[in-house]
Amino acid sequence: GGAAAGASSAAALAALGAGSDEAVAEIVYTLVSCHNVHLAEYTNYAGTFKAYAQELARTVNLDVRYGTYCIGRFCVHYFNSDNVTFLCVAHELLTQDLAFSYLNELYMHFFTVFRDLDFGTDTSAADVLQNFLPFELSKPLAPRVHALTRKYFLYVVRGEEVELPVAHGSEGRTPVVLDEVAWKRRLKSPFLVHRTSTSRHARRDAAVVKTISAGFLARNPYLLTIGCLVFALIVFAYIVVAIVCGAWLEQCIALAEDTDDAPVPPVHTATSTVMPPPRITLAPPLL
Repeated sequence: GGAAAGASSAAALAALGAGSDEAVAEIVYTLVSCHNVHLAEYTNYAGTFKAYAQELARTVNLDVRYGTYCIGRFCVHYFNSDNVTFLCVAHELLTQDLAFSYLNELYMHFFTVFRDLDFGTDTSAADVLQNFLPFELSKPLAPRVHALTRKYFLYVVRGEEVELPVAHGSEGRTPVVLDEVAWKRRLKSPFLVHRTSTSRHARRDAAVVKTISAGFLARNPYLLTIGCLVFALIVFAYIVVAIVCGAWLEQCIALAEDTDDAPVPPVHTATSTVMPPPRITLAPPLL
């Protein structure tokens, strides 16, 4: 069961080699929906896979308990129970059995936390759910979903001993291969998955990215030459600008110093001469 699935995934991962940028044996995206209302989602990736998963969640047959769609090197697994669809997007390295075990664990946690919510088949339940904000339950589910995705990643890649539930009734499910061209036309975009800087598992990819970069440069040596030439031109331009601006600054400083050393002409101030008042002599009176 789970041990064999984990061993096969680990062997496939080793066969691909560390140089493959698609060697991501983990769950890329998780979605929970009911009555075409998306209740919760979780991902550390970017891309168009969300649109594909959400469209598939709207079209799955609720009477089918387990199912898998494959597109390219990724698979969309779903599990229907109690009118709620639990869906995940994962790389093909994560086997179908492990994906269904993950969805079962998510299902058990979901109905433990939200056991008071009504997910019935009647229209009243659907009307209540329509009042929910999109992905309103994402925040309370996020810690558990993160722990589960980490658990399955460590199990597949490192072979850590963990307890995995058995997904009864999921045996022998044949994946449905989607027509990539038709779906690309339908959703107006190809199926894309990109790592983001916020990925909680990003550190483990450092060696892979380094290997990919080295291999890419080895296959395209002219890019390294072009990069060196561009760097040399930038340094040369910087030196030229520094020389020109330096000479101009020296001229400005010299001009300012010459201006400061120039003699200052004397300032002449106007002076006024005060004339003494006239002296008046009175003649003696005549007797």
